[in-house]
Amino acid sequence: GAIKDLQQCVGAVADGQCGPHTLGAVRSFVLKSSEWALCRAFDVVRKAWYEQDVARNSSQRRFLTGWENRIVNLEKYLTNINFSVPPTSADVIA
Repeated sequence: GAIKDLQQCVGAVADGQCGPHTLGAVRSFVLKSSEWALCRAFDVVRKAWYEQDVARNSSQRRFLTGWENRIVNLEKYLTNINFSVPPTSADVIA
């Protein structure tokens, strides 16, 4: 789920539990990178999960465009947020 994806983004053990270790890893990631970088990393992980879900079960393909649109819309929204650390080109994950 989403917590495991977040844990993967910040290098925490992906156990699905959002406790002090996960929150510490999130804080550390944001301090080292930025809030923007965390959001982008999460988007990349979610997109990969959506594609894997479709690969596992082709009947899910009909939802893929909608899921991808969610990511695009979230990225558009995030570009308008005044993060405490403005994004730089290094924050964008290819």
